[in-house]
Amino acid sequence: MKTVFFAVFFTVLALPGFAQDIGDFTVTQDTSGNAVITGYRGSAKDLVIPPAINGVPVSAIGRAAFRNLALVSAAVPGSVASIGDLAFADNELSSLVLNEGLTTIGISAFANNKLTSVAIPDSVTTIKYGAFNKNPVTAVSISNRVAAIMPRVFSKNALSEITIGGRAELYIENFEPGFVNYYISRERQAGTYVKTDGVWQLR
Repeated sequence: MKTVFFAVFFTVLALPGFAQDIGDFTVTQDTSGNAVITGYRGSAKDLVIPPAINGVPVSAIGRAAFRNLALVSAAVPGSVASIGDLAFADNELSSLVLNEGLTTIGISAFANNKLTSVAIPDSVTTIKYGAFNKNPVTAVSISNRVAAIMPRVFSKNALSEITIGGRAELYIENFEPGFVNYYISRERQAGTYVKTDGVWQLR
């Protein structure tokens, strides 16, 4: 598998709202002067996003920036605070690394991939509608700082192991009723919940 090689030839980024191509990426700047990746022109299927481009921190991944590119793995650096709607949707992702520093995962950001496990960094506070919809996820780890998990984040998954650290607001659309009922019966206790032979237990 080919790994991303970053060839950067520009010394400045675009003004806010104006995109330009830098190496394999299409990049613009937000109002704070940080880089926002809005597109990808490379051919690598194992994607490692740089924490900075031309010395400018990459703070966000824009809407549909990496959608439908047949990516098989992706690593998002800790400089990225926000991943936009549909950013990595409709790929072949089976490996995903999200680092501390990320706060928001957008609508359907990783929908329709091949992820079997997801680890949500402790810095994440919001996971929006359908973020991991249509993945064969069996195990997920949710930090104790997540304040909002919108509906259908994990719909059409096959969760059998859920590690949860706090009292995140749960929607019935995200988890099967058996887990929700058991989780509530355990007074939303932090820990790892495992389903064995159809029965949920707190490990």
